[in-house]
Amino acid sequence: MNDITPYEACFKERRDVSNMKVYGCKAYVHVLDEKRRKLDKKSVACVFIGYPNNSKGYKLYDLEARKVIRSYDVTFMEANFDHKLSDC
Repeated sequence: MNDITPYEACFKERRDVSNMKVYGCKAYVHVLDEKRRKLDKKSVACVFIGYPNNSKGYKLYDLEARKVIRSYDVTFMEANFDHKLSDC
């Protein structure tokens, strides 16, 4: 295929994959100022689980609250997989 993807061969355009992240990596979601008090944590530890349909951002599993959240303001630790989902 001469160093091109099947999509590029078919549609003659290159896809932007700059927002792709490693599935299952540890991530920290920023907590807005309006949703926290002075001494509360500024971020929440989560696990990246994918991309939401019909919106921008990322889908993450909150390890403390045990729920799925959607956020755009996320810091990814793509080499870090030390979380334990079995404890959740």
